[in-house]
Amino acid sequence: NRDFGEIIGLIGSLENLDSRSFIRQIRDSLNDIGEYTPKNLTELYAYIGDIDYRISQGADDLIQISALMADIIEKLK
Repeated sequence: NRDFGEIIGLIGSLENLDSRSFIRQIRDSLNDIGEYTPKNLTELYAYIGDIDYRISQGADDLIQISALMADIIEKLK
């Protein structure tokens, strides 16, 4: 199901979310989440690194994870 609103609602409802750990789990599970072209997969890995860095520098976790989820959904085959 590609319902972005549900994903954001779920993320927003999680209390005490360790966002950087969550992002690493997503990175490790990308191949299980869906099928991607090699180019899209490479772009996702690079974007995950950018998101992780932004969060480490104090960016809003929910905004960054929402952007990541949108990119993951967009790049699904």
